[in-house]
Amino acid sequence: REPEENEMLSVALAYASYGVTGFTFYSLFDLTRGPMTELYDIRWERIKNVGAAMKSLEPFITSGIKPVEIPHKDLKGRTRIVSLSDGKGAFRVLVVGLDGDHETAFTLPAGHGALSSRCGGTAISNGTYTFKGKEFSCDILQ
Repeated sequence: REPEENEMLSVALAYASYGVTGFTFYSLFDLTRGPMTELYDIRWERIKNVGAAMKSLEPFITSGIKPVEIPHKDLKGRTRIVSLSDGKGAFRVLVVGLDGDHETAFTLPAGHGALSSRCGGTAISNGTYTFKGKEFSCDILQ
């Protein structure tokens, strides 16, 4: 089975959520010789998008400020949620599902403002954020 873009991104975000600051992705020869070489163009677009998402998080990942876990209530499965700061007052929240089927609810700490879902996995209602996903899924609140 070919991995979806969100699945690839969730692995990188999981590492970032624990403070990893360096990432190594696929090399070109792996993309072209892997299974189903006819999907090269799709794989290449997915990897470029994952790289762009990680690049947009660079000021937060490399700020020197450790990720802060956000309290949440797992309604189904397990989820990891952390806040990243750029050290200049801006925040990004990483939400990563850790089980095959997961759902969680949480509120953001004071000072984060109202953040929106980048990947579409998080619904926001009355200040409560609800994330639902299956297998390797994630979201970035920005």
